Amino acid sequence: MKSGISRMAAVALVGLALSASAGAATHEIGPGGDWAAVVAGASAGDTIEVRLNAPAPVDVLISKQLTITNHPGESPVLDGAGAAYSAFRFDANGSGSVISGLAFQNYTGYALRTASGSPAITVSSCVFDNCGWTFGLKVTAGGSEVRNAAKGGYAIHGSSFTGCTFTNLSPHGMAYSDNLSFTACVFNDVDYVVVRGDGLTLTDVTVDAAVAITNGTNNVAATNVTARNVSYIAFCGGTNVSVSDSTFENVVRGAYDVSGLTFADVTQTGTGSYLVGWCDNVTLENVTAENLRYFAGGGDNVVIRNCTIRNMAAYGIVNCNNVTSENVTLDGGSMAYAGCTGAHVTRNIIVNHRTGPGEAFYTTYGTVTNSTIVGNKIARAWITAGSLDFDSCIVTDNDRFGWGGGTAQYCLMQTGCEIMGLGEGNLIGFLPRFVNPAGGDYGLRANSPAIDAGNPALPVPPEGGARVDIGAVEYDGVADAATPPTISILTPAASDVSPAFVEGTVSADTTSVTWQTATDSGTAVLTTAGKFWLNAPLSATDTTMLTVTASDGTNDTPAVQEITWNVTDILSCDSVIKIRKGDALLFTGNGAADELEIDADGDGILELDGALPGDLLPYQYTVAGDYNVTARLKDEFGQEITSRTIYVTVIDVNLHGPCVACRVGYRRDIDVFVSPAGAKESVAYTSADGELLYVGLKEHTADGAIIQLEPHYRGTPVYE
Repeated sequence: MKSGISRMAAVALVGLALSASAGAATHEIGPGGDWAAVVAGASAGDTIEVRLNAPAPVDVLISKQLTITNHPGESPVLDGAGAAYSAFRFDANGSGSVISGLAFQNYTGYALRTASGSPAITVSSCVFDNCGWTFGLKVTAGGSEVRNAAKGGYAIHGSSFTGCTFTNLSPHGMAYSDNLSFTACVFNDVDYVVVRGDGLTLTDVTVDAAVAITNGTNNVAATNVTARNVSYIAFCGGTNVSVSDSTFENVVRGAYDVSGLTFADVTQTGTGSYLVGWCDNVTLENVTAENLRYFAGGGDNVVIRNCTIRNMAAYGIVNCNNVTSENVTLDGGSMAYAGCTGAHVTRNIIVNHRTGPGEAFYTTYGTVTNSTIVGNKIARAWITAGSLDFDSCIVTDNDRFGWGGGTAQYCLMQTGCEIMGLGEGNLIGFLPRFVNPAGGDYGLRANSPAIDAGNPALPVPPEGGARVDIGAVEYDGVADAATPPTISILTPAASDVSPAFVEGTVSADTTSVTWQTATDSGTAVLTTAGKFWLNAPLSATDTTMLTVTASDGTNDTPAVQEITWNVTDILSCDSVIKIRKGDALLFTGNGAADELEIDADGDGILELDGALPGDLLPYQYTVAGDYNVTARLKDEFGQEITSRTIYVTVIDVNLHGPCVACRVGYRRDIDVFVSPAGAKESVAYTSADGELLYVGLKEHTADGAIIQLEPHYRGTPVYE
């Protein structure tokens, strides 16, 4: 056993052996100390405590197992001053050494490196700042150094780092190192954390402002990693990379060119290019990503489960082969699936793709089962080189159904789907009755026609009923707490004619709209675009109180509008009036007269005769055409005081040419002749095949107007 050395005899503090126990001793090095002497005086298993202001070690060889740590209560900083290449170098006999509680800064090469052999060391609670390659050990094989000439490549095999902080590392943190472990470490402003190597464990690690975390590293297990502001790729290259319970924020690319990649319980926020690119044999599970260019692309054998993908600027999943996608939500963005083959899409919710092409499926081939595709510009497009088959899916409220090969069975689909090969069990034009689609809840209400209407050959989930439902979300039998439908009346509170044309909007869960006044009632026309219109007769003497009610089959929501029938003063109104066929005008006349006589249709016969002031005289025009309306005002003796002629044009919609052959179920701009061009902005007509259409004026032309047509639901669906 070594004997202690008097502190007073060692003013320079050159390696004092302070205590000894069971063959191990503790030594100190402080200001003016000699590292070579201290290390030489220590035996394997000894501890060297570093005091404040101790000199920086310069390439000190560690050829025995030592613990080099801070003196209790002190935080020494070892500064290479930009001149020293490394602090310590270890040979094989130095394996098992511990470095703890020290700060290394301004070393031009490595803070820690090897001299020979493959030593494994343990590093804890250390800081590495501005150290070039910062830390690493040379790899040797058969007595010869293995080193990449271009990048250096000193490596540590089987070493562990706990509670360490690494800042300002360039070009790499660790290179060509196998079986490394980092726990509760922080990397800030680094180029690459680990380059090459085989076997890496990252636990509770934070990486902020890096080029990449790994590059070409195999067998990586990363848990609870927080990666921020990674400018290139978080995990680049290599094989068998597993990342779990981790968060990416402003990471340009999550993983690239990895074979055997697993992301589980990973959340990506901020901006970036993609989460996974050109990786094979991929499993993505419980991953949430938003505001990227695309989620996953360019790989083979990709499995995506229980993921939420929002607002991808270009694609959700693109150019992937053999894709299995289960319980995935793709909400918003440009395209959900593009260029994928061998796709097996199950329990997906694909909604609100409205930017760019806005397609749910583009040149994608395979099967789509128990999925909900709603509110996109196009449900499917350019399915030309194969087929995309739908089974037990809800495909509705998309601007267009799309085109291409494929079949559909046991699906609830919007009109226009007839271009596909339709099998059995389909519900065309029915409302799915979602709980709250505006709030992102695409579950089914208790009265949805999709319940127990899916393919009887498909398995029923545990929460399901006697048969699988149509759509992504199985009804669980629990009474839904859905909000009632919403309704808004858009028409002004006054009309020049009766009946008043009233239009408005309703929420997508609305199945019917009814209206009522004091004297009349009826059912409004409900369009696929969530609009309604109706014609409400007005009172000539009082304001008409109109109540319009939206119903989802369970809940009703009313909206009330007071409508006044504007009076047409025959003496001061416009000389030309344009109305729809079936409209009535409310005539009167002001002035010093006692009687008003009106020839309302120009046939020389007085249709209206009233006393003045005050009488209001309604007249309805039931036939389209141009009418000369003559009014005469007489005094109390029946003598004419004045007269005036106005011109009333009664408009009817005359369909001709391609319009007559237009299939109900499509939405497009069609040339429709309307005479004259100044028709009211909304009219209603019945098409040649008996389907009511909503007609909105798009623009005027020299010969008439271009009209936009929107089909409404084919009658009132009957739910059995």
